[in-house]
Amino acid sequence: NPGLSRLLVGDALQGETERLRGRIRQLFDRLETQLRLILREWAISRVPAPALGATAGANLLLAAAEGRINQFVRSEFRALPTAGWEEQWGALERAVFV
Repeated sequence: NPGLSRLLVGDALQGETERLRGRIRQLFDRLETQLRLILREWAISRVPAPALGATAGANLLLAAAEGRINQFVRSEFRALPTAGWEEQWGALERAVFV
């Protein structure tokens, strides 16, 4: 969704209230926290434990998602965030989950 993407990257927030900016930051913080919790729970059941810790893994996954959203907005919504995703997910999956 172009409108939501613009909100998430802050493009539509120029001149908006600090409260709205804070809500977007809070959304990303909560998303990263949830990813971290999921990765911690998953790592508990793994022997040996994953090489990348839950904090770094969650940050990497969120950074990838934010980057894809930014590219979508910067391309004026022509470069789909899902383009090339399967190959990229393979690399992320090996980095985070192996």
